[in-house]
Amino acid sequence: MTATFTTFVMACMFNALGCRSSTRSIFTLGLFTNRALALATLVTVVLQFTLVTVPWFHSILQTSSLYLSDALFVTVAASLVLWIEELRKLVFKTGHQLEGDNEPDLLEKKEASAKKASPKKTNHSAKQGSKSHTQ
Repeated sequence: MTATFTTFVMACMFNALGCRSSTRSIFTLGLFTNRALALATLVTVVLQFTLVTVPWFHSILQTSSLYLSDALFVTVAASLVLWIEELRKLVFKTGHQLEGDNEPDLLEKKEASAKKASPKKTNHSAKQGSKSHTQ
């Protein structure tokens, strides 16, 4: 029961890391470039292993301690979510390169549009003044 619980939690964390981009690898993006996600992942993993290793929580959550070998196995098994996603991105990227499709990633599109956008200045007092003269 404890190993299953921990596997699900860890798989969710690996999935969150893998889903940062639909086409770019987490290793290209960087594991710690999204500080909020990195912090949330770290806190979740620490809390999970605290819940599993501290005896006081065992009676509340009906869990038991994991041996180090079990914890490593659970982590490796849960990480398969990330490795499969990375493989999908590699195959997808390679397939598009073969077809000649160089469609930018959504993140790249947002960055490009943010660079193009410039703040527009409006003069509200001038508009209000012209309205009062026409009325």
